[in-house]
Amino acid sequence: MTIPANLRTPGFYIEFSNSAAGIISLNTVPADRCKRYRFNRQLPAKSVPSVRSAAQKTLHGKDSQLYKMVASDNTDSVFAAAGDERFDYVISALNSDAEYTKLKTVMESRYNSLSANSGIGFIAKKGTYAELSAWGSTKNSHVVCAVGFNGSDQSEAEWAAAFGAKVAESLTDDPARPLQTLPLTGLSVDSTGKFTQQERNNMLYDGISSYKVSLGGDISIERAITLYQMNAAGSEDASYLDVTTPATLMYIRRYQINKLSGLYPRHKLAKDGTNFPPGQPIVTPVHPERTAYRDLRRADFSGRNGRHRRIQKVHERVHPG
Repeated sequence: MTIPANLRTPGFYIEFSNSAAGIISLNTVPADRCKRYRFNRQLPAKSVPSVRSAAQKTLHGKDSQLYKMVASDNTDSVFAAAGDERFDYVISALNSDAEYTKLKTVMESRYNSLSANSGIGFIAKKGTYAELSAWGSTKNSHVVCAVGFNGSDQSEAEWAAAFGAKVAESLTDDPARPLQTLPLTGLSVDSTGKFTQQERNNMLYDGISSYKVSLGGDISIERAITLYQMNAAGSEDASYLDVTTPATLMYIRRYQINKLSGLYPRHKLAKDGTNFPPGQPIVTPVHPERTAYRDLRRADFSGRNGRHRRIQKVHERVHPG
């Protein structure tokens, strides 16, 4: 590089730095391909024919804890490869009706009491206020969360990734903590993407999560909700409205499983009232029931009073009366 002669004067200082050179080297990914993410853990190498992010670095050169896998143009191979392995949060770049149905079916089947591999799926949808409301009103799932947007240079896949990753990060730290004001870094919208307060409120009634745009153009989460709008009887139901509700229930389930499996790892089961010698690895149904009830009622549940109060409210909402 040649420095112009008129700049080569006393007191003029130029600093060159190559510290950021080459720290990001991503594999080429075809448009609208399905991506799968997991936090704080490397994905298994043989899950699907795939590649991992080559650099695993952030712009600051720090090790990244977010890994990426790429599959085909649909989610069939991804869900098939997942098997019974636990994935707390699944972000899908695909949002067609067929792909939404696949995501909903898989996430709801993993949420049931038999599989106990609960997780929440995230998608994004681009459209006008009318288009987003019409789309959301036809969907219904307590384990799929959709953010609607318009007027953005970023793709639906990028919005799903930004929104899903930010929500997942917060829910992993504390599933009961509200999500409003969390920044959605790297996203932007023009005037058509700045929905009015009334429009955002109406879209919430159609299952569409909302965002706010500051005067400086920064985007943040306003309210993150699921697509759940009615129960099996066809009645309007807000039991699983906020995404924090299923996330908190997921936390409770796993806490109880870990607690009971730690207390009674290889115990024999006997009827209540059975007499047996002290020290025997035997448990009767009343003991784990009392343990579970005591933990849920304790004000210091997991050492977080705020979380405990939120758990009580979740229980009251899902099981009123």
